[in-house]
Amino acid sequence: MKLDLHGVRHKEVADVLDSFVWDCIKLGVDQPGIITGNSTEMKTLVKNVLMDYGLEPCNFFNLGGSMTVDFVTI
Repeated sequence: MKLDLHGVRHKEVADVLDSFVWDCIKLGVDQPGIITGNSTEMKTLVKNVLMDYGLEPCNFFNLGGSMTVDFVTI
């Protein structure tokens, strides 16, 4: 399962990501992908929301602006 944040406004990221995280939890997805693009601010926003859940991105790819999140810790 992947979430593409291209076109999502920075002020909407927390709500969109919150819904995505809960959908992944409900569906049992343990390593979803999040496409942030290359925006440093977007990457920071995503990391902050994930930290609120006690999650950290792994396999962060700068060139594609995407990351994989390990949900096994939830």
